[in-house]
Amino acid sequence: VEIERHSVQEPDKDGLEGGVKPLLDCLLVRSSVHPRGMGFVVDDKPACLMTNIRHVPSPTLRGQCTIVRIAAWP
Repeated sequence: VEIERHSVQEPDKDGLEGGVKPLLDCLLVRSSVHPRGMGFVVDDKPACLMTNIRHVPSPTLRGQCTIVRIAAWP
């Protein structure tokens, strides 16, 4: 999973990484623990999921967004 956080202000490292937890949780398979799961990711343990999270500077507030790319892990 590759996550690009486009924003005017760059967050600190733990804010950038911690801020994607709700996003990753909704990508998991739906269960009682993750009732809003969409089923794109089976498990979010490090052995099952590789993530690349980065900040991309945005020149304006209107350009702020988050882009998520999901690819199969061979």
